[in-house]
Amino acid sequence: MYNMINLWKTGELEVAFFKEEKTDIVSMAVLPAGASEKIVPHREGIRDSVAAKAICSTLDFAFPSNNLESMFQIKFAGDFSFPQHGPGVDMRNSTTINRFKLVSQEEKGNSFTSIFESEDKMKIVHTLTRPEGCRYLECKTEFFNGSETSRRVEMFTSFSMGMISLLHPDDAPESLKLHRYTTTWSSEAKHLEQTFEELNMEISWQSAGVRSQRFGQRSTMVNKEYQPFAAVEDIKHGIIWAAAVEATSPWELVVSRYCDFVNISGGLPDREFAGWFKDVKPGETLTSPVALLTARYGNCNDAARDFLPYQKSEEPQQVMHPTFSEWCTTWGTPAEERLLKIAPVAASLGVKYFQIDAGWFRPEEPGDWTLKNELYPNGYKAFSEALEKYGMKSGLWFEFENLYPQQKTLEETGKADWVLTLDGFPLRSGGAYFLDFRKPEVISHMTGKVAAFLRDNKVGYIKIDYNAAVPFGVDGDSASPAENLQQHAACVRKFHEDLHRLVPGLRIEECSSGGHRMTPGWAKTGDYVSCTDAHEGVEIPILAAEALNFCYFDKALVWTTLRPTDDDNRLSYSMCAGMMGQMTLSGDLEQLSAEQLATVKKYVEFYEKISPELRLNSKLRIDCSSSSRVYPSGRQVMTLESADELLQIVHFFETDVQTAEFALPAGDWELADTVKADSLEFSADGKCVRFTGIAPFTAAAFRFRKK
Repeated sequence: MYNMINLWKTGELEVAFFKEEKTDIVSMAVLPAGASEKIVPHREGIRDSVAAKAICSTLDFAFPSNNLESMFQIKFAGDFSFPQHGPGVDMRNSTTINRFKLVSQEEKGNSFTSIFESEDKMKIVHTLTRPEGCRYLECKTEFFNGSETSRRVEMFTSFSMGMISLLHPDDAPESLKLHRYTTTWSSEAKHLEQTFEELNMEISWQSAGVRSQRFGQRSTMVNKEYQPFAAVEDIKHGIIWAAAVEATSPWELVVSRYCDFVNISGGLPDREFAGWFKDVKPGETLTSPVALLTARYGNCNDAARDFLPYQKSEEPQQVMHPTFSEWCTTWGTPAEERLLKIAPVAASLGVKYFQIDAGWFRPEEPGDWTLKNELYPNGYKAFSEALEKYGMKSGLWFEFENLYPQQKTLEETGKADWVLTLDGFPLRSGGAYFLDFRKPEVISHMTGKVAAFLRDNKVGYIKIDYNAAVPFGVDGDSASPAENLQQHAACVRKFHEDLHRLVPGLRIEECSSGGHRMTPGWAKTGDYVSCTDAHEGVEIPILAAEALNFCYFDKALVWTTLRPTDDDNRLSYSMCAGMMGQMTLSGDLEQLSAEQLATVKKYVEFYEKISPELRLNSKLRIDCSSSSRVYPSGRQVMTLESADELLQIVHFFETDVQTAEFALPAGDWELADTVKADSLEFSADGKCVRFTGIAPFTAAAFRFRKK
C-alpha cells in the first residue's frame, strides 16, 4: 500500500508525492489542478481474474497490482537490476534507489525541492520549478557523492513521473495512448499515436514482466528518429501527461509499466541504450539535463505547446517580416552580382535578414572560412553595407563543427590533432571529420575565424548547420565514450551561446540538415530553428504545421521558394505554407513578373498582420486527412486560436473534391482578412468556412476576430 505524503499546488498544476508503506520509495505524480480530488481507491491486488483465480485461491495470495517507482532513477555499477525481465529494456528501479531515504521537502516560491540521503552521505537533490506564468515544470536532479568511494553511475534520469493513471482503480484497459513524433531527414516530427494495447504494453495475467518503450538518440544529430518528447493520454478522463528533455546532446526517454501504473522517465542515455556511464568521485556532483513536465486536460498539441515558453529568448516581434535565403537561388554559388539584383526585390517584400548559404568560402582551406574573393570582389563587408542601404542585414552559413578536407589529407589541413577520435582513430562520416570543442585551441581558432569574421564584416545573422553526426561516443578522460561525447556536446552548445556575447546583436539559426536540432535546448540556444530541408516540396505545409508543436512560431523557419514558373495556385500554396512560421523566401525573386510580385506582396501584407498573441499564445489544431507527406491527398486545416483571434490556413492537396466545409472553433467569429488562390471561392458565416471551385494544390488563409 501507499499513502500521499505531500501535495504541491502550483499554478495550473499539482504534484502529489506518494510513499510505499513497506519501503522508503517515494513516487511523484503530476496532475492538472484539481485532479488530486478525483483520485480513486486503487485495487490492492490481482486474484479474481480468470487467469489468476485458481492459483491465488489455492495458495491464498494475490499478485501485486501496484509497484511504486521512485521519483528519481539512478543505478550504480555492481548494484542489482530490477527483476521481472527488466534488464535489456529498462534500467529503472535498481537496488541503488534503496540506498536513499527522503529527508526533506521544501516549497520555496515557484520551486519544490526534495532531498534524499544515504547512510554514507550520498545525496539526491530533486528540484521542480514552475516558471512564472507557465503551465509546465522544469525538473533537474543532482547526485552528490559524499561517500569515500568513487561511484560508477550507469543510469541517471532528469525526472521520473509516475502513477499514471490515478483516476482508474485498475490498469486502465483500453484507456491509454502513447504519443511520440518520429523524425527523419526532410520529414520531421510526424505524429505517432498508439494505444497501449497496440504497443503490447498491457500488464500480464499476474502483473509480472516489465513493459517498456525506450527510445532516444545516441548520436549528435539529436532528434534523428524521434523528437525528445513523449506523452501518455488517458482518453477516458481527457488528461494527457507529457515530458520532454532538452536534447542538445544524446538522450533517452522511457515509457514503462510494471503492474498497473505507467511511468515516464528520461534524461541522459543509459549504459544499456548508449554505453553511457560516469565515474563520480568523492566530493563530485553529477547534474542531469533539464526536463520539462506537464499534465493537462486537452490533447497532444496542447501538451507539447505548453513547453514552448522554455524557448523564449527575447520579446516577440510586433510585426513578422520574411527572411531571405539564397540557397534555393544559387545552390552553392552565391555570387554578389546576382544577389545584388535580388536585394531590392527582397527589401520590397519586407525582408530584414538576407542570408548567404554554403559556397561563399574557399573549400581548399578547410576550417579556415576564407572568403571566395571572386564572388565578392569588393570584400564581404562591402556586400553587407550594400544590403544595409536596403534596410537589410546580411547573414552567413557556417558548418564549423565539422571539418571537410576535400582533396587534402587530414594531416595536410594542419588540424589532425583537433578532431574527435574513437579508439585512437579519427572519426569520419562521409567527407566529414569532427572538431573537438573540448580543446582550447579549437575554441580559440573558431573565435578568430568565425566570431571575428562576423563582427568585422557587419554580419547580423548566422546559420549554423551540422550535416554529419558523431555516432555514439569519442575518446576522452572518461572510460565511457558516450560520457566523453556528452562533454564535447556541452562545449559545442557553450560556443553557440558565446557567439551572442562575441558578436552583439547577432541572430543565430540552429540547423542540422534541416530540422535535426529542433529540440527544446537548441531552440532555447538559437533565435531561429530550421524545421526541415524540404525546400520546395508539396509536403511543406504538413511539416510546418507539426513543427509548431516544437518551435515558437517566430523561431520556426519555413522554406517559401518562389519560381517564375509558379502560377497563382502554386504561389498560394507556397506562401500560405510560409505563414506557418518564420517565412523564409528563396528562389528566383528577381525573375518574378510584376503580377507575381504583386501577388506575393498581398500574402506578405496578410502575414505581417498576424499578431504576437496569435503566434505565441494560442491553441494549435491540425486537421490533416493525408497519411502521406510526399504524395499528400485530401486537405489540411491548421488553426491557431487565441482569446480574441483566429488564424486558419487551409491547403488542398491532390483531390477530386470541388466543395468543402470546415467548422470554426466555438464562438461567434467575424472575418477580418483573407488571402487565397484566385480560383478558390469561399463564404464564411462566423461558424464555418465553405469552399467551392477547389483545385489541387491550392491554399487560403483567414484571420477572424471574435464579435
